[in-house]
Amino acid sequence: VLICNAASATVGEVADCEVAEYERHLRSNVLSSVALTRAVMPGMIERGEGALTFVLSALAVRSLPAFSTYAAAKAALRGFAESLRVELEGSPVRLLTVMPGTLRTEGLARLDRVGREPRVLESGFALPPERVAQRIVRALERDRGRVTVRGPAWLVQQLDHFAPSVVTRILARLYRRG
Repeated sequence: VLICNAASATVGEVADCEVAEYERHLRSNVLSSVALTRAVMPGMIERGEGALTFVLSALAVRSLPAFSTYAAAKAALRGFAESLRVELEGSPVRLLTVMPGTLRTEGLARLDRVGREPRVLESGFALPPERVAQRIVRALERDRGRVTVRGPAWLVQQLDHFAPSVVTRILARLYRRG
């Protein structure tokens, strides 16, 4: 089992983030996963079993203000995983994508920051990482291909599907309060 779970980001508005920041986070969040996948996948195919797990983010679908470096990287990883899923169809290698919301870890405190700090980071809606780990194990045991860890981010995704302009206005209002 390979679990790709890189999560680096520079928090800041697009105007404040240099292109080098995007390149750095694409390397750490996406290209490292591509390299690891390419390294282990042949052995999995040869052995006749294996599982590739990609921990994405709700931000791969609907980003928050000031999280464009992270959202771009997770969206790219999602595209890679979904392409690979089709390529692996019929092979012995399973592919799981996991879509959690914000996790309650020390990671947010250690993110690089440029410009003003977004208010959205102060949200108390973060999920414990153990919940995501349990969902990954359960999904692998049950041979699931996709898992969305339900929480506040999931609710926002559902609303965004039906009323994206409403979600945009809500997020903009929350962001401007900061």
